[in-house]
Amino acid sequence: MDNVQVATKVLQRRRGDILLIKKREKQVGGNKSMDYDYVQLHLEKVSLRNSDYTDADDYVAEQELVLHGSGHVHSSKGNFPLPQNAYEIPLVGDFNVKENPAGIDLSTERAVYTIRYH
Repeated sequence: MDNVQVATKVLQRRRGDILLIKKREKQVGGNKSMDYDYVQLHLEKVSLRNSDYTDADDYVAEQELVLHGSGHVHSSKGNFPLPQNAYEIPLVGDFNVKENPAGIDLSTERAVYTIRYH
């Protein structure tokens, strides 16, 4: 089973739970974190979305892991509803998964996602 299937299966088992998601964007050309996002999501379902769009700059991911459900984005400017009741994780470059009792950590070429179950 590849890492995308592992992540999908693990997250499917958490349907109905509240997920606390912390996203740290990586600096281009390194592993240093640049930006942080915090999201609270009531997980309803998990899906994979494939894109037929090809992009020379790799701006659009060929595949995304989509977490569906209502939630909020927490930022220094306040709390805002999650757009379209979905949180998208673009699967760009190497995709790594590490499960632990408190949640799951996902890592792509562009960002690290720390997902905790609440």
